[in-house]
Amino acid sequence: MSETLQAIRSSAHPSFTQFRRAGRDFLFHLPDPIYAYIKYFRTHGRILNLRNPRTFNEKIWHRKLYQRDPKMVSWADKLKVKELVADVAGPSYVLPTLWQGESAGGIPFDSLPRPYVLKTNHGACGKDMLFVRTGERINHSEARETMQAALEQTYGLYGREWAYSQIKHKVFAEPMMIGEDGGVPADYKFHVFDGKVRFVELHANRFSEHRVNHYTEDWQLLPFELELPNLDTAPSPPACFGEMKRVAERIGARFDYVRVDLYEHRSQVIFGEVTFYPGGGSLRFRPAVWDLRYGSAWHLSSCRG
Repeated sequence: MSETLQAIRSSAHPSFTQFRRAGRDFLFHLPDPIYAYIKYFRTHGRILNLRNPRTFNEKIWHRKLYQRDPKMVSWADKLKVKELVADVAGPSYVLPTLWQGESAGGIPFDSLPRPYVLKTNHGACGKDMLFVRTGERINHSEARETMQAALEQTYGLYGREWAYSQIKHKVFAEPMMIGEDGGVPADYKFHVFDGKVRFVELHANRFSEHRVNHYTEDWQLLPFELELPNLDTAPSPPACFGEMKRVAERIGARFDYVRVDLYEHRSQVIFGEVTFYPGGGSLRFRPAVWDLRYGSAWHLSSCRG
């Protein structure tokens, strides 16, 4: 950032902030297609093709504007999806819910077994989670304020991610996964097209030096980056990789495309979440040809524009 721009922001930050907020509000009230064209161009520097979407990001935008499958709402709900996954794959893959409520004021901090995580069932991208570790002191009042603010957010409206906007808001607690090394387990994200895994992401060091590798369905490393740098190494697949693929495909069989997030926690496969709008149509593939290759694997169940 230039020194001039920094000076403008530091000396006139109230009006600058108001200007940015006004810009966001203006975009928010635009008709969906116009909003989509503007957001897409600002991100990718090219015109969005909604009539004949070809890239992965274009198809995400097409889904956001035109797919209104009622099943998506329950599968996007982080509480209801636990029941669905337990029915489809088995209850052993699902973390138990320690507590749930419609208001953060009722969170029973002292009676919840540590370590645990507080979440909202309608949040996206891991937003507004609170980790409560063993032996850690937390301010109950501040924690309640944080989670209540998260409850009052309606995710999906600004980004036009319809399924999130339809969920009845709740806050809940579930056990925090901690590996034998004291860290959080690696995160495996399975891109499932028409019930078949085609691509896999390995996310490591999520809360420190977050890096990602990308693989084919048979764990062949792919030569591209997506938002984050690749790992310095190419780890072997987890011992339960075949089981993970089977679980992801059972879940994904209901949709033309979905991303299924799973963990390997102490030699056990654990379900994370289902995502219908990865990156909201703003993912930057490097090189960009992989945007098209991911998109070619996705056969939209409906196409209009």
